[in-house]
Amino acid sequence: MAKTKTYADRVTESKTTYGTAKGRLMGWRSSADAAKAAEADAVARLRRGDDTVTVDYLLRARADVERYGYLVPAGESALAIAERGLLSDDTTLANLVAPYIAPAVGIEAVVVNELPTVTALPHLAVSQTRDVKRDTLNGTITGSVEVAYTRTAQHVPLTDVALEKALAVNGWRIEVPHGGTDWTGDHHVDRFSVLVVRASEPVPVIDAEVPAWAVEAFSGYLPMRLRDRLTTSYAGSAEVYVKTNSGQHLGTVVGADGIRRVRIGVTAGLGIGTGQWNATQLADEAADVFRQMVGTHADMLGVIASVEMGDHKVWGDVYAHGVGVSATFTLISRTAAE
Repeated sequence: MAKTKTYADRVTESKTTYGTAKGRLMGWRSSADAAKAAEADAVARLRRGDDTVTVDYLLRARADVERYGYLVPAGESALAIAERGLLSDDTTLANLVAPYIAPAVGIEAVVVNELPTVTALPHLAVSQTRDVKRDTLNGTITGSVEVAYTRTAQHVPLTDVALEKALAVNGWRIEVPHGGTDWTGDHHVDRFSVLVVRASEPVPVIDAEVPAWAVEAFSGYLPMRLRDRLTTSYAGSAEVYVKTNSGQHLGTVVGADGIRRVRIGVTAGLGIGTGQWNATQLADEAADVFRQMVGTHADMLGVIASVEMGDHKVWGDVYAHGVGVSATFTLISRTAAE
């Protein structure tokens, strides 16, 4: 009796198939280049009057060029098919998104490679069959997962809108291009394909130095966050003014734990047009906005791990009032995937 292939067996088989297809294509491309060089050499020698180039040699060179002209495209197609069938035992992305999906249905999500056959309901599974792709310059990851919520008709369905809302965290970009519900008897399965266009791990992988423009981009993002909050809080004021400096890179330290910690200092001027205001409250509002950014990713810098607020300074006159606030952000990353 033939042994039933496990998922691990299929992963190994798919990687072997991919490796074989890639090796053959590389060999054919190399041979195609050699054939083209041989043909060009033969033609060049003939044009110089070298009659030692035989008919057989010239025809063989041209035949090789034509032969590999067929083999290389065939190899490219075979490699593309093998790549589409490539499986992985990586669950990085599934583990990352599962805790955010679980509250949408109120039960814990199980992380798997293959969606299981379910008997106990309700059941929420998040599966991943492809490796994540890491952008180690910015520190972001991309990939896809499958989500299956198996339930009875009495349970509230899981929808694509609920998924997108659950995963609208930390600046992630999520798309749910496919999904729907299948059922057999009282078993209803809400199944969705989730494309993670951009997400970040709690400690992202960044193999790059800290450029000045990344620090400027980070500090330049803060006015929008502050303005949105203050415009809501001080809706009766004439106008809200927010301005930050370009930010300052205060230093980078890599600890014994392998974690890189980047410290960035930012100062901001928060102005409120004529109306009721309180300096301490205004500074507290800014501090709250900054602290809510913990967990947010910043390209080439890392994930905000903590925020330390400095002293605030009051300024104002009969026309406008405001506060100057300062903060130090610590962003963390690592330099290699574990």
